[in-house]
Amino acid sequence: MPVFHHGPVELATLDEGQGEPIVLVHGFASSKNVNWNYPGWMSELTKAGLKIPAEPHGAFYIYADCGRDSKAFALELLEKEGVAATPGIDFGSNGTERCVRFAYTRSMADLEEAAARIRRFASSP
Repeated sequence: MPVFHHGPVELATLDEGQGEPIVLVHGFASSKNVNWNYPGWMSELTKAGLKIPAEPHGAFYIYADCGRDSKAFALELLEKEGVAATPGIDFGSNGTERCVRFAYTRSMADLEEAAARIRRFASSP
């Protein structure tokens, strides 16, 4: 992927489509620590038995290896616990069929409840 340098800052760039260019800064003013480590999400997901194949660096979402078909996992998690996850296969084809994507887009109280539900779901037979 091409990059743009401005002093010590390096930004990955993508130029696609037609029309005037727009700028989308993803993960601006954020980091892995702010989004995932401080709130404890990385720890909560691994405690639930999920593996994190690639740590996020500033993103508001995370991929987790659920150890089985991600479509079935996401549907069962939604039906049994009311927690939404997106099958990883929706985001590519490089081993994503076993990954789900969780987004960090709710209040801390909602996220703590979701973590408890994910743990309960992952520990059920």
